[in-house]
This record gives sequence, C-alpha cells and structure tokens, in this order.
Amino acid sequence: MTNAPVVVSATDGPMPELVTQLQAIKAGGGTSVDVLLSHTNLVDDQELLELVELEIRDLATQNGLTVGSITRG
Repeated sequence: MTNAPVVVSATDGPMPELVTQLQAIKAGGGTSVDVLLSHTNLVDDQELLELVELEIRDLATQNGLTVGSITRG
C-alpha cells in the first residue's frame, strides 16, 4: 500500500484522530496519503483553508509520510 485516503473536515481542522490514522498508515507500509478536505464550502477564509492544508502536510511529514494530493470538497 503506498497511497491511503484520509478525510479531514475544513471546519474542524486536523483532529488527534488524524495522527492515529497517519501512524497506522505508516505502520501498514504506507508512504503517502491522499486527503479529502471536506466541508470547505462552510469556510469563507481561503487563508484558513491554506493553514489547514499546511498543518495536514506537516503532520504527515512528522509521521514519515508525504501528501500525494489534497482535494477540497
């Protein structure tokens, strides 16, 4: 398994469960994640969305993974 999907709510941002998911993906042999950033239509501030994306990338890197893509939905 190389790419694994994860879903992050744009209104909540990365939650502690994301770290657990990332660790499980890494432990399972994963090398990267594809992220669906959901509920982006509820966030009016584009800078906030960019910060959430940066935080997701940072958490992935801290857990030895890369982000293949972030799709806003």
